[in-house]
Amino acid sequence: MSKINIKYGLLLTRIIVVTLVLIWIWTPEFLMWHVNLKTPSIEIITQSRLSPSKNVLTELNRMDLKPPSNPLDDSQIIRFADKALNGILSIPGFDDIAVSPIFDASDLSRGSAKQQLIFASLITVDYLLEAYRITNQDKFYIAAYKSIQAFCNFESSRFLDIGFLWNDHAIAARIPVLIKFWSFYRDRDDFEVTLARQLFELIIRSGHLLAKPEHYSWRTGHGIIQNIGLLQISVAFPFLLESEHFRNVAIQRLSEHLPYYVNEEGVTLLHSAEYNYGGVRLFSMVMRLYTLNGLSIPEKWWEKYHKAVNFYDTLRRPDGTLPMFGDTRSIADWLGPPKTFQLEDSAAGPLRREDNKSDRAGLSLYPEAGYAIWWYPPDQSINSQLKSQLVATWSYFPGLGHKLADELSILIWANERNWITNVGYWPYGHPLRLKVESWEGSNAPHLIDENKSSTRTAKSTKFAANDEFFYLEMIRNGPENFSVRREVMQIEKNIWIVLDKFNDSIQRNTRTNWTFSPDLIVRKRDGANSFMVSDTQKNQSISAIIRTSSDNEANILSGSIDPFAGWVVIDETPMPANTIAVHSNSENGWQLAIFILHDNAHLPNIVNPTVSFSNTNHIDQWQIDISNNCEINFLLDRTKEQIHLIKKNKSNSSEFMINFTDIPYPRDEISAINQLVQSAYEKSTRRVPLISYRTKVSYLLLVLFVFQEFCLLLIRKYFLAITYYRVQVAALLFWMGMGFWLMEYYLVAGK
Repeated sequence: MSKINIKYGLLLTRIIVVTLVLIWIWTPEFLMWHVNLKTPSIEIITQSRLSPSKNVLTELNRMDLKPPSNPLDDSQIIRFADKALNGILSIPGFDDIAVSPIFDASDLSRGSAKQQLIFASLITVDYLLEAYRITNQDKFYIAAYKSIQAFCNFESSRFLDIGFLWNDHAIAARIPVLIKFWSFYRDRDDFEVTLARQLFELIIRSGHLLAKPEHYSWRTGHGIIQNIGLLQISVAFPFLLESEHFRNVAIQRLSEHLPYYVNEEGVTLLHSAEYNYGGVRLFSMVMRLYTLNGLSIPEKWWEKYHKAVNFYDTLRRPDGTLPMFGDTRSIADWLGPPKTFQLEDSAAGPLRREDNKSDRAGLSLYPEAGYAIWWYPPDQSINSQLKSQLVATWSYFPGLGHKLADELSILIWANERNWITNVGYWPYGHPLRLKVESWEGSNAPHLIDENKSSTRTAKSTKFAANDEFFYLEMIRNGPENFSVRREVMQIEKNIWIVLDKFNDSIQRNTRTNWTFSPDLIVRKRDGANSFMVSDTQKNQSISAIIRTSSDNEANILSGSIDPFAGWVVIDETPMPANTIAVHSNSENGWQLAIFILHDNAHLPNIVNPTVSFSNTNHIDQWQIDISNNCEINFLLDRTKEQIHLIKKNKSNSSEFMINFTDIPYPRDEISAINQLVQSAYEKSTRRVPLISYRTKVSYLLLVLFVFQEFCLLLIRKYFLAITYYRVQVAALLFWMGMGFWLMEYYLVAGK
């Protein structure tokens, strides 16, 4: 009898240990989503029906936190709302998808990752409420009411996340939609306390999730969005007991996050042109929400804000597009982001959209952030049709988000169109996204197979500029002993010269991918490494001439996966694009690329230019001769301190010498930013959901437990009892060790 008791006692012990290990695995996930929720009283709900004013609620719900897009006009909103009533979700830039007319949890998993995020942000409810505002038709309001009710019921029933339900961006983006619904619902005759309480509980739970340290996205603008959501709640629902806590959390976070989100030059440090749109948009909201919360705005914030607006306006082209470095989409934004303005006592005025025309003239240099923007001609009075933009980037702040490996890449816009570009905003979740994040997605010179996170630094060192000429020198050091110096030049509006010189302790292979917009046709011409890049619709072309130290043949790639090259994302869709792939040696090698934009009138008679490059072994001395015996005849002679440019044509010649200006390396400023980022990392307790991992591990452990019990039966039958008991003890120790290893080393969510 005692043996039987021991036998079953040990079995029960094993079951308890395995159960405890499973609880150990899942408890952090449950705690991550758990909040202590207090049901709001009738008095709080009643007070909230009276204050704040309808105008304030309207202003708050117009602070849209969904991924940015061009504003929809009334007819588009009504059309999209009608589609929603018929079970079709329309999002600009995406294919329509079928959803339930009233919110259903199954719809959270439909479409791409970005569509799921936008759907979880309650975009269908937003469409319906906007259509109700425009038309005053109850069919839109009733559908919105039922969807809100269904969403409240589903969300409150969850213990674990599913899809983008509790994604930090989705939670924050829902806040303005819920405020919009409340602004209508609180004044209606069919108002019911039951739904109001459900709505308030949803808002309070959302605020707690946004305020949880485990959820704070300190690396990106998502953290700023979370703080905006908290400030919106505190303005829209001032009588909630939690509002003061939400406001204080947002204030504390913003004081730490803003200094490395937008630097003192006014640049949003997320390595992408489009996130400077977001920088202005979110910064504007923060400023206005401070005023609505009765908080004073530091004067330094206004200085930084005006610089942020200026940087964005300088990046933005006359056609509304942005240079596609980093995670930047191809679409044009016609009005720019909503902006605020300074009132008395440093308060911020209501947001408004207006097309602030940038000077778009000459050189704008941002050594700390890592950008240079050259607008030709420097005379800002020149018609925008005659302007060109050259952008160079060497920005890299390890730890901050949206970084694509692209240091020293350039982007060229001229004749009112994009010519040389990078790949742009490749959709997250796509199997090739990791390729895009590495060097192949840009025209940055790099080692073949170089890791996107390779240890490296980059900086700009010299520039020169006058009315007809621009020069910029950039240097990248690392990984290991590899370095590259890129010299970028523009002569007048139509000639760009890029010279790369490599240095390395061993001989390795380098690659540079010159990618053109997908609508451009690239074909080889007579002569080694000579190409014609044509816009057939507008009847204009660029001659591209490539020279290398090793005389390697440059290849045209389009839609290539291995090697990855020849892609540009248009809207949300990766499109094949012609790319000239150039290879060279890393040990004392060089590459020269020349791009010449031709006048439309001369297209039928374009003569392929000849190019000679001499003094190739000198780091800071060389000569480049470009000539086609027609309208193009240039000689550039560089010395250590200056460039001598001689221009000849049939009737006359001109020349000038221009001295270099050194660009001091902003070591202290960059170090301060990196220290702030490191401090944020060390203080962060952010955890990402590991539900799928925990599920797989749980199933694996259950299978392992069943297999263990089968083995114990065999041991008990065929071996001595002492062996059987020793194995059981070893099994118990194994499970405890396994639980410790899983929780301390394997199931560790990143920051």
